Amino acid sequence: MFGSTGLFLNGLMFGLVSTDDGVHIKADDLTRETFTKVGCTSFTYRSRKGEVALSYFRLPDAEAEDNGALLKWAWLGLEAARRQAEDRQGTDRPASDPWRSLIL
Repeated sequence: MFGSTGLFLNGLMFGLVSTDDGVHIKADDLTRETFTKVGCTSFTYRSRKGEVALSYFRLPDAEAEDNGALLKWAWLGLEAARRQAEDRQGTDRPASDPWRSLIL
């Protein structure tokens, strides 16, 4: 995935790890400000249409290297992924893709 590895739990992607750019955790409207307040920046990639920003935010290195802090951030990401899946329940789109149920 964009040169990164997705972090999944129970079919929900809550984070990604990029060898070039560190650990990114999923954010949503409820948590985005929590990430930006500590200087987290969104994961971006280039497409044919230009730069695309995803709702995954890079953790500061100190937070990513502290197991306790990383667990708290991961929990926020998992909750954001859960809310997104719940929002999709009423649409034609499946909440989770069975092919993406790999748990890392």
